[in-house]
Amino acid sequence: MKRLRPAILSLLLLITLAMSSGSLAAQDTVANSAAPFRFRLASWETRALLESGAAQLRRQFQPSLGLRAEDTELVKRYFTLAQQANMLREELGKAAATRQDASGIEQQLAALEHQQGILESAVERTIAVQLTQALRQEGLGRGPRRRILFPPVLFKLDPLPALLAVSPRERIELKESHLLQPGLLILARERVEGQQARLGLSSLVTDIGGLATYPSQVPNSFGLDFALATVAHEWLHQYLAFQSLGKGYFAGGEMTSLNETVAALFGDELGARLYYELYGGPPPTPSHREAGAAAKPEPGAFDFTREMRQTRLRAEELLGEGRVAEAEAYMEERRQLFLAQGYYLRKLNQAYFAFHGSYAEGPASISPLGRQVRLIRERSSGLGDFVHTVERFGRFEEFQAYLRAQGLAPAGATGP
Repeated sequence: MKRLRPAILSLLLLITLAMSSGSLAAQDTVANSAAPFRFRLASWETRALLESGAAQLRRQFQPSLGLRAEDTELVKRYFTLAQQANMLREELGKAAATRQDASGIEQQLAALEHQQGILESAVERTIAVQLTQALRQEGLGRGPRRRILFPPVLFKLDPLPALLAVSPRERIELKESHLLQPGLLILARERVEGQQARLGLSSLVTDIGGLATYPSQVPNSFGLDFALATVAHEWLHQYLAFQSLGKGYFAGGEMTSLNETVAALFGDELGARLYYELYGGPPPTPSHREAGAAAKPEPGAFDFTREMRQTRLRAEELLGEGRVAEAEAYMEERRQLFLAQGYYLRKLNQAYFAFHGSYAEGPASISPLGRQVRLIRERSSGLGDFVHTVERFGRFEEFQAYLRAQGLAPAGATGP
């Protein structure tokens, strides 16, 4: 069964949604309905900072950051254990579905997770040092010889919280978002979604692939290439929070998508480079690793991206005509098509598109932002130059004006 890459979520998105339009009473109702499963972010932050924050922060100010060959081998070992643990989790799911005894699998999984825990601090240190060196080389530091990174690279490898995304039924719009406990079972997710349905809302409890808290949260259950890209992605969100582009995130809509698209391209390219240079992964493309490039279907094969974007366009059309029930029936019909092709989608609704559509390179998006941002990257001398170019856009109109001035968009264009 094919897997979809989890979305990478910025903490700024959560802040934006908490301040989004809509009555306070309605927001309280949604939040209250999900309260039994709420993720306690402040408690997590305190624990993460106490466990590793001080040690990681000190390393950012060291004049040299040395690593041993065995440090890289520990990282490889950690993520080998993560892949083995994932296989056991899949076996657990099958055992639960068929009512088989899973006690032996649970014991094996606990042993693997214990081994990961022993290695975790050393792995976090190694990746933080490697990324810090790469960011310095890109000219993204400050001070003498640009050696001081602000903010310093700080992250934790942890199981990530789930996310409740909420949209009105009559249109695709991300109105609210709430973090929920990691590892929520299907029954719990459907209970939360059912409560939103009784409020007349479309909702989805989904997994995420990263969270730009500080320290940022990075999943400990995916591959090394994904982890490297995610750490870089979330660091850029933290960096941009102090620049015009990141401050513009609070405007929502196109500015949110622009931030996410920039961070995704940055994280993918830098993560792929580190994976190749330090861990023997496949070589990245000459300029950057384009989103989805490795997953392009063979001629005549099912094209998930094309079919998903077609679904989004038709759903938008039906909703725009006020045919809400018909749009929902259509999305369910399309979900069944994806299931038949091996793509597990538990729900496909307005909330799904509202959340996943903020990533302009993703299958759920119909925005040309991905192509436009890639054009800017291709004209940049390096990743650092690319970031310094886009970080100054505090309003979407400034981004559009730059595209026109550089001949990257028609002179009369006013929309994305």
